[in-house]
Amino acid sequence: MITLKDFGRIFFRNKYKILLVGIIGLLIGLYISQFSKNEYVAQAEILIDTKNGNANDSTLQMMPTYKDLLLSKVTLESVKKKLDYEIGSKELRKMLDVKIAESSQVLTIFVNTEDEKESISLTNLYSEILKQEVQKHFKNTNVKILNSASITSETDKDIIVLMFSLIGFILFALSMYAVVLAKEVYFPKIDSIKKIEMLGQTALAKISNNKKMNIEKNDFQLLASLLQKKLIIIQK
Repeated sequence: MITLKDFGRIFFRNKYKILLVGIIGLLIGLYISQFSKNEYVAQAEILIDTKNGNANDSTLQMMPTYKDLLLSKVTLESVKKKLDYEIGSKELRKMLDVKIAESSQVLTIFVNTEDEKESISLTNLYSEILKQEVQKHFKNTNVKILNSASITSETDKDIIVLMFSLIGFILFALSMYAVVLAKEVYFPKIDSIKKIEMLGQTALAKISNNKKMNIEKNDFQLLASLLQKKLIIIQK
């Protein structure tokens, strides 16, 4: 039976192999992390109500329509015209997300970009344009921007690089340790009296590689048999 002491012994005997494979995993994790980017998610909330201020079922039923209006090509094109840089409608659409809580007249806008200021400015721009479009197409509807855009979550690339590198090192090092441990358990190298005893056998002799041994021709078959049964320890 393998004890905790044996686990430690196997680890330290193969520490350089485990470390080397761990470093390979670290480098792979570092390479993969280079494809990650900084992300900043800005959020703004908009309340849509009837002009008389009474919430009703018709307003709630129209909420998906307002959401579709915000995601429509008309709105995206309006946003493009307000920007001082070139960007495609598809890219703008990928940055934008809209959510509506159940039985709520509040529409939440999310914009995800690699720049903090861009996320905030785009979110505020979407809010203003939605307000204009809703009031333009739905005369009896009132739109109120509840808050200016603010960053609600961000992802730092440096943290991602560190995380991927550590995960790569740990996974590869543990995998290598599992391999050498399995090899030790299922294909043990018989190089000590203790291992002979663990197998429930008795050591009959020790053979040193540093000393020349004269083996009689008649004894060779017996020696080969003992070696095959792993009952003789060959010491280096």
